[in-house]
Amino acid sequence: MVTNHDLLMKELIAAYPVQFLALAAPDLAALVDGASVGFEPEEHYGGSPTGHARRCDLVSRAALIAPEDVRSVDLPASGTGRPASEIVLHVEIELRYRASIQPRLLRYHRGLSLKYGVAVHTLVLFLRGGSPDSRSRVYVERSVGRIVGALGYTSFGLSRAQAAEYLLRPEPLAWAFAALMQPAPSQTRSQLGLACVARIAGDESLGPHDRRLLIGCVLTYANLDESDAREFDKIMEGLDDEGVQIVKMSMTEFWRREGLEKGRSEGLAEGRSEGRSEGAQDLVMQLLVRRFGELSDKTLRRLRAIVSPEELANLAERVYQVDSLEELGLA
Repeated sequence: MVTNHDLLMKELIAAYPVQFLALAAPDLAALVDGASVGFEPEEHYGGSPTGHARRCDLVSRAALIAPEDVRSVDLPASGTGRPASEIVLHVEIELRYRASIQPRLLRYHRGLSLKYGVAVHTLVLFLRGGSPDSRSRVYVERSVGRIVGALGYTSFGLSRAQAAEYLLRPEPLAWAFAALMQPAPSQTRSQLGLACVARIAGDESLGPHDRRLLIGCVLTYANLDESDAREFDKIMEGLDDEGVQIVKMSMTEFWRREGLEKGRSEGLAEGRSEGRSEGAQDLVMQLLVRRFGELSDKTLRRLRAIVSPEELANLAERVYQVDSLEELGLA
């Protein structure tokens, strides 16, 4: 499955910023006002000396709520002589660990520091490789044997962490991240994926949008075989909200590719009726609106012309794999 890992993780972190901080940097999570954190993609310094804009993955201001004895150890805000009342949080998402990212992080840090004039805290999420869990790192820039720059940052690696520990945590985001982690010794990766789905599906406090995001992440990284797919259906049976329906639609293409369509043909045949097609179109339309915003009349006409359940399921699968409606053939 071709997946835009960067976009998927950006959406998850932006949806659950406080939970992400609790997982990646618990010390920072305890010192900032969660209500003030709202990650957005950022072009941080369009007027750089090189003439090129530098685009950070996610950036957010964050108000500090630490007691005075903690704040007093911080450097004062630039030019004020007073302890800082806010910081900037900067998150970069990397598919694989690469030491070569460190000079780029330092350049981002300098640009963000110039723009905001407060301390910048950088966190890097590695989907594969890197040290497990959250670790503090320091990159030192040297020239002719001298230190000319330095950056302290947080490295948060998923692939080598133990999934069982994260499935026990209270944050739903941890249950989605667990799908990328190490299964228990007696557990296959597909079984781990099912455990993550069950954990999310079993939390009644989660709404349709939350379930779609979190379960969608799990299914992106889980490797389900035929027996696991049947178990997945059982887990999802008791859930009938909009988010779950979208997830089920997006999985139809997965079942087909993996040869699991057998035994479901009767259900697909029912889905060919006009009423069922319109319902599927409505679900895809809602997914497109969330991804791209208000749809044009032309896009709506093209969507309404698609009546095949297989084609609609394929559209739902691809919505978060593309960057524009043009790539879906709907613009």
